Amino acid sequence: MVVPNPLKTGFQRPTPWAIILGIAFVGVVLLSPLIMTMDRTEIKETIIESKGTALSYLNAWSGGSKDDEDENGMEIGDDTVDYDDYDDVEKVRQAPPSPRKMAVDAEAVAKKYFMKSPPPSSPSSSSQEEVKKDEGNKVEVADGKTKSKTFLQALAVCKDMVCVREAHLLPREEGVTYNFPHFLIIGFQKAATTSLHVHLGKHDDALRPANKEPEFFTNDCKNNPPDGCKKDASEKYIKETLRLDDFIESKGSKATYESSTHVVRRAEKMAPALYKLIPWTKIIISLREPISRAASMLIHMKDVYNEGCLAEKDLGYCLHARSQIRGLHDGTNTYYDALSEWFKHWPAEQIHIVQYEELTNPDTEDSTIWGVKEFIGLDPNLPKAGLTVINDRRFRIQPDGWPMAKKQYEKVINLVKPDVEATLDLMERHGKVKDRKKWMERWESVWAKNLETCDTNDKCTINLS
Repeated sequence: MVVPNPLKTGFQRPTPWAIILGIAFVGVVLLSPLIMTMDRTEIKETIIESKGTALSYLNAWSGGSKDDEDENGMEIGDDTVDYDDYDDVEKVRQAPPSPRKMAVDAEAVAKKYFMKSPPPSSPSSSSQEEVKKDEGNKVEVADGKTKSKTFLQALAVCKDMVCVREAHLLPREEGVTYNFPHFLIIGFQKAATTSLHVHLGKHDDALRPANKEPEFFTNDCKNNPPDGCKKDASEKYIKETLRLDDFIESKGSKATYESSTHVVRRAEKMAPALYKLIPWTKIIISLREPISRAASMLIHMKDVYNEGCLAEKDLGYCLHARSQIRGLHDGTNTYYDALSEWFKHWPAEQIHIVQYEELTNPDTEDSTIWGVKEFIGLDPNLPKAGLTVINDRRFRIQPDGWPMAKKQYEKVINLVKPDVEATLDLMERHGKVKDRKKWMERWESVWAKNLETCDTNDKCTINLS
């Protein structure tokens, strides 16, 4: 029998681009399950590795050098890459269109776990099973068999927030009620966040953190979580601030939280970063009449640290030139700029906004606190005690008010009004203000009462809300 010579029977060697397409097709089929669980960095690295491998085979076939450059500008063996390839991988992952541009895995976690009681997806572990080995997301039990870790098992050994995020993807034990952390009070400063923090910490089902304002994400992570987070600080935050051991001991039946008020104003970095890292978390924000809030912050800096503008100038000058409504650069100077970032990156259902003037008014305090506890899934009937106002310098430092020229005060009012209107527009669009007219009236009444104090020489006495 004569074996036909393929070179004489029309067999053609595949073209280089046919080889690339073939390798790419096989790669997509093999890597699709992995891609669905990868984050942005892993995807980029996989693109680089796969593309480099394909082009290496091409060069080997055609006799080219490994240092040759492909037509898209990527040198083989180099880490430079045409980032248009990232869009193709996003299509493979079938990422839903989203203005927030968040990672797909974070989106899935948020949808599954932002509610108070996600249903357990596996039965609880038997109390008689002795865990001998803890490795990855598997545990070896007494009979030598392995099984998948559950949420609390994985969480118990976490020392950084990436581990915490991954634990939230695992099946829940029966009875787990809350996430870790379950909610954050992120600001604004001088808007009764301490009072709210202390009140919620008295609840039987809440784990009050060791300190109120750890500022882990802003200070220890340098506004860049998780990449910027210090290893030791991460472990301390999880163990001490969020009280991991107590949460594990409660079998997930107590809510963990913390209250770092710098977070809200670092919105441009914090909002997208935290949504990718802890997308199940509920966010609480308190807004105060903006002039009163900025003045209170200036007074705080002078009282506590004997520094800041008020240590050198009068209140009217400082409000207009060097306050949190004008002139500072350590965060946004307007409510709108901050809130728009949070609504851009986070689902509106996970954000709860309270008005300081409602929270601290005896007539509306109970209903406002009730709404907060309903939002985070705590029994609103507890604790029995009401809100205790803390850090209120109005009654200790110049309780009779602050002198200010009428023109100065009117100038500051005109400065904040556009932000107030834009903020209320934003909140209305996201269903976060029940009665816009009443909200505005509470702030306008503060301005009106202060203007009523002005004498014939246009000297006024300014009191804070």
